[in-house]
Amino acid sequence: MPRNRRLLVKEGIYHIFNRGIARKDKNHYHLMVQPSEANLDKFMQFFGSHLSRGINQMIGGDGALFKGRYRSLLVEDDSYVYQSKYCDPS
Repeated sequence: MPRNRRLLVKEGIYHIFNRGIARKDKNHYHLMVQPSEANLDKFMQFFGSHLSRGINQMIGGDGALFKGRYRSLLVEDDSYVYQSKYCDPS
């Protein structure tokens, strides 16, 4: 069964996150991005492959580091950014 297509909004702000395959506290990432075009999927393909490659080179490993597909939320209200425990605007 094919995946559902993501809602991509030009110049939208997205909260992007994914969990690592290891069961540790700091095995995930959170990003806030605002692509200039609706090309979030291409950016995340580039980001994910380069991040995995870099980490694998550092630890001498190979293979997947994250659990499946990243998740993304379209941020529709600026207050979401400031209420996030992952965002420090200072």
